[in-house]
Amino acid sequence: MARALARLRGRRLVETAPGGEPGAGRHRFSSGLVQEVAYASLSKRAKAERHAWASELPSVTAAGEAAVGGHLERAYRYRTELGLADDRAAALRVRAAAALASAGAQALARSDLHWAQGLLERAVALHPAGDPAAAPALRRLGEVRLALGRSEDGERLLRQVLAIGTAPVEAAHARLALAVLDPVSVSVSATARSVLPLFESAGDWVGQARARLRLAQRLQLAGRHEEADRDLTLALDHAVRAEAEPERAAALGAIGISLWRGPEPVPVAVTRCRDLLSAHGAGRPAVRTTLNCPLAVLYALHDRADRARECLAESEQLADELGYAEAEVFLPVFRATVESLLGCTGPALDLLVRADRAAERGGARSMRPAIALEAARLLLDDDRPGETGPWLEGVGEERSLPHADRVDLAGLRARLAAGAGDAEAALRHADRAVRDSLLTDSPLVRATASLDRARTLASLGDAAGASAAAREAREGFAEKGHLPGERWAARLVAGPAAATTEKS
Repeated sequence: MARALARLRGRRLVETAPGGEPGAGRHRFSSGLVQEVAYASLSKRAKAERHAWASELPSVTAAGEAAVGGHLERAYRYRTELGLADDRAAALRVRAAAALASAGAQALARSDLHWAQGLLERAVALHPAGDPAAAPALRRLGEVRLALGRSEDGERLLRQVLAIGTAPVEAAHARLALAVLDPVSVSVSATARSVLPLFESAGDWVGQARARLRLAQRLQLAGRHEEADRDLTLALDHAVRAEAEPERAAALGAIGISLWRGPEPVPVAVTRCRDLLSAHGAGRPAVRTTLNCPLAVLYALHDRADRARECLAESEQLADELGYAEAEVFLPVFRATVESLLGCTGPALDLLVRADRAAERGGARSMRPAIALEAARLLLDDDRPGETGPWLEGVGEERSLPHADRVDLAGLRARLAAGAGDAEAALRHADRAVRDSLLTDSPLVRATASLDRARTLASLGDAAGASAAAREAREGFAEKGHLPGERWAARLVAGPAAATTEKS
């Protein structure tokens, strides 16, 4: 062997590997071209044997499951090309599929979507149709396709998981993902409640994190942020245990939304957001993407425009690198919220139009009503009531809306009715908005409902009533630390003719 290596070194075909001693130790090909020629000279049988052997080398196993799976996959392919469909080939296929699926799961757990997709596609391709063992890889590939914006492909794969019928935990993941994809037809919270016990009994931390997150989001949409905090805390704990970055990022992003919309005063909420970023954000771009968005809004609530825009700029850069399709929807929405708080109505409306188109294109139907309500409010605040119609038509049936959105819709309808001279309808909607807002723990929802009532009464000529309602709104905004809101309400307290922008 030593003499053979010496001859190859003499011909400059191999060289001592870094860290090796001349004439002994590890060697490597002198160039990629030499390696390709040497590899091409091997027979398929030899290639199959060498790849199977290489999969067990310490240097390969140390490189991870993707490297191991790659060698096993090629060993299997070469044996099948030779017509050797024997037990050894079957064993190679099973081992290759398992290694590639494991590597794909690891890539997905660190939010590396494109690498995860490639690995999982290769793993799925190694399974025969209907193979129950394919369920985990099929399910994760479906989730990756959804995350990349390939909704139809993702849904098709998840339904294949359900059709297998012998993998209850994988089917539970698929059911929950499909419910999120079509929340109008299927209750997300009911699905989450039904699958949670299965995830708990299986010790599936990722499943538990996802189910807890969906239960918390239902409470958030109802304006019950303190109640949601329990499920969000559990979701974060489960995601940390699973070392799953997407679920950690989703839980932290939801916590950030409750810090913005919930009862925590802005200074306290900013501090907690920053603490969460320090604890969880290092080396986790998905976490920094999701948590910087509500932090940007909190900064805007305190008139800190530069800090708000810095947070959004970081989120946008990281989101572009990660490739999550949903970022094309939620990032413009957050930036529109910040711009409207800073008084930039035109750019905010343009961003909402962009977000709505992305939601329609990507199948994110659940986000469109909230986008429509925000756009209608901006138009109404900009004294353009005639342009609100198409947006409000896109909200859909009132009964299908979350509670906080129904409060928002009632306030908008009150102002539109007052502008049209329908005092009875205007007062009915305004009173309902204020009454229903009291069922939430959100100072922003309550203050905005009071401010809508103040604007409604001002339009109807009731200056005293408008001033009283505006004082209630100002108190609510002050409780939160919402500085723009305090100014909007103060103008109405001073007189109904004062102009305002009331986006909360």
